[in-house]
Amino acid sequence: STENNWVLYPRQPKGNLDFLGNNGLGSKSVGRALHNFITLDYSGSAKYHRGDDLDFTSSVGLQYYHQDLNTITATGSNFPAIPITTVSGGTTRTGAETYTGNATVGVFGQEEMAWRNRVFLTVALRGDDNSAFGKQFKAAYYPKFSGSWVIGEEPWFHVPFVNSLRLRAAYGASGTQPGAFDAAQLYAPSVGYADQPGLVPSAFGNPALRPELSKEIEMGFESTVLGGTTDISYTHYHRNITDAIVNSPLPPSTGFPGSQIVNIGRVTGWGNELAINTRLITGDKFSWAVGTSYSKNGNRIEDMGGIPFITIAGVLLSAPIGGFVALWITGTPFSVSSGVGFLALFGVSVLTAVVYISYVNELRRNGIATADAVREGAIVKLRPIMMTALVAALGLLPAAMATGVGTDTQKPFALVIVAGLLTRLVISIYLMPALYALVARPDDRLEV
Repeated sequence: STENNWVLYPRQPKGNLDFLGNNGLGSKSVGRALHNFITLDYSGSAKYHRGDDLDFTSSVGLQYYHQDLNTITATGSNFPAIPITTVSGGTTRTGAETYTGNATVGVFGQEEMAWRNRVFLTVALRGDDNSAFGKQFKAAYYPKFSGSWVIGEEPWFHVPFVNSLRLRAAYGASGTQPGAFDAAQLYAPSVGYADQPGLVPSAFGNPALRPELSKEIEMGFESTVLGGTTDISYTHYHRNITDAIVNSPLPPSTGFPGSQIVNIGRVTGWGNELAINTRLITGDKFSWAVGTSYSKNGNRIEDMGGIPFITIAGVLLSAPIGGFVALWITGTPFSVSSGVGFLALFGVSVLTAVVYISYVNELRRNGIATADAVREGAIVKLRPIMMTALVAALGLLPAAMATGVGTDTQKPFALVIVAGLLTRLVISIYLMPALYALVARPDDRLEV
């Protein structure tokens, strides 16, 4: 499919003095999108019987899906004359082109069994591979099990006021795929020195990226009571989501900006749902039905994947303590200068936390026990963390102690930095290793 869009602001006689503002100088934007889909869906089923009571249905299938989205945009602005309305007629012209491609192939097999048309069992398995998965991850497999029993049709079932009753239970898994290029390491074109073309880091990538996995167990029943006038259904479910797809901040040492897409964390969800529908009046020309439903659902974050997040969060919460204490002791009011100092202090605090966490994670990846890795990391990284804090603190110490003309601007900034870095040093030695040891788990994704 093809989509063409354009927006035109003709040049106005008053130019940018027109009520359109800069658009009064004239501008035109053109966008063309080409969207291609290729789909293949093939499935087959075979039914067979075993005696008079058992019925089986075996199914297999193949699915293939491929899409390409190519978008080209062009903009021209500041037309030299009123009759000119083309992009090429603009004094300033820009153009851009984007491409997104994604492909999925999946196979599945399913077996269904029915006993006397009352008991039903289903077993299925699906496998998917997607172009967005990392190179180190091959395919995702999603099992499914379900069963139901129409117990109300059993000859021995006689419960007052209950006309029909079906019990059911199911277990299944599903996945959410990453973005098209989340797993790839990307570089962006840029104009370099002397207008020479070059490449700059754009996305760090993750070769181990995999889909977000959701597993759910569901149980419940459907029934008809009171002579077939009232339907009652109830469902209880419990969901467990693992390998959640989130953005993890990258340390500056990687050379890549922004964050990395990783699989971390675990979230659980649960709920109960009850629905009641009653047909009060049923007639050929008039019917009246009343229904109500009740549901209670909950979610809980079990694991934030969580050493970098929790440890750095603890560092950020504790980093400004020294700065606030210094302002309070000296009677210095909070100002723009001290606010800038707190921002710089936060940046240094996060950097030292990343240095420590990266080293401890590396030790754990090499098989060292968590307690030993935490202790060794605190010892080995003490010198660089201490040098980072002391060099800046000692360099700004004269400004923090100054009392002459012009100190109203520099002194709050220096006070916050000096006191904050000194307390930050103590926190790095004692609090950060303790937080790491507190939240570390054997199944942590050791990425920063």
